[in-house]
Amino acid sequence: MHTSVQAVLDNFEYNLNNKYDEWLSLCIRAGEGFIPSAIPGFDDRSVTSGNLPLPRSLDRFKKQLEIAKLHAKDNIFIVTTFNEWHESTQIEPSREEGMKYLEVLLTSLNPRE
Repeated sequence: MHTSVQAVLDNFEYNLNNKYDEWLSLCIRAGEGFIPSAIPGFDDRSVTSGNLPLPRSLDRFKKQLEIAKLHAKDNIFIVTTFNEWHESTQIEPSREEGMKYLEVLLTSLNPRE
């Protein structure tokens, strides 16, 4: 869902939700499954050019997990990614962020804890 179009990034979670509505509907009509994803941020400028960065954010990650769960069958969704540090998409524990992203993921899976 990441793009180099600023308008998509400006309201990323809103646009993500709308696309997931569309894609889920198409998959249902085609008799196919749909597995949504959530991303904590994205910045691949250290390895390529052309993409605009999507800043890392715990709040953004929480919102995207909620959106993914709304569109997921049997609570199956993908986290993009666990450890791609060069793209700033990692949720792996770090000195700077500790285990915050994993804690957000755990809370989204087990909201009562």
